[in-house]
Amino acid sequence: MVSSFLIRRNSASRTKDRQSGSRYVLFKCRTCERKRAEAHEVLLEEITAGRHGPIDFEADDIEPFIAVTLRFAKAMEMGTAHENLRLLAQVIAGLKKNKALTADTFMRWAGVLEQMTRDELVTIGIAYRTFKAHQNAPELKRQGFGCTF
Repeated sequence: MVSSFLIRRNSASRTKDRQSGSRYVLFKCRTCERKRAEAHEVLLEEITAGRHGPIDFEADDIEPFIAVTLRFAKAMEMGTAHENLRLLAQVIAGLKKNKALTADTFMRWAGVLEQMTRDELVTIGIAYRTFKAHQNAPELKRQGFGCTF
């Protein structure tokens, strides 16, 4: 009698575990779908009207764009921060705008940028802005402060 009670109890426990497991899978699927939709929206924004303006793709761009998009999707699935995904999308648009869109070039940048923290991104942005300001300042060039790198 005790053993039949334990069997029924274990059976009910397993059913409950399966139900909670299926809820987890359903939650995970919904979360992944939401993140995937947000990432696609970011990529489309940057390609159509982002920082680099609208980007036109040609027939020769199909193969590298597919490889780049798959790598972008992998970064999204790995949990890359939203800011970093936007930066990766800007890299895709910038490489295409400068006619340098290749899978190898993007892979190199993706590996670096997807793991950066917000503070690291801000620091690089400030350094780049400072570099551009010094590069464009004629009075600094006359005084020998031009950047040479």
